Amino acid sequence: MPLSVSLSVRIFVKQAITCYMDQRYDLKSTKTRAFILKIFADRRLPLTELELRLRLSKLEIKVNKTTIYRHLATLREHGFIRDIDFGDGKKRYEL
Repeated sequence: MPLSVSLSVRIFVKQAITCYMDQRYDLKSTKTRAFILKIFADRRLPLTELELRLRLSKLEIKVNKTTIYRHLATLREHGFIRDIDFGDGKKRYEL
């Protein structure tokens, strides 16, 4: 990944988290949401819910499947991420 893309993604994530903290989107700032955005910023390829949950567990952040989907839906509704369907029955998400 070129440095400029990586830097722009990191800036985007920092701004996204700041928006949460400012409550611009009327969303509560949570550690889990911040880590979800960081994981997406550090990842080049789209992630499934399971892949995301496994990455969170490696960071010792325990969340269940329902909570992950709730966070993903909220982030998607506010335009922070988008979902992708490759036609294999698994929905993936990316910045």
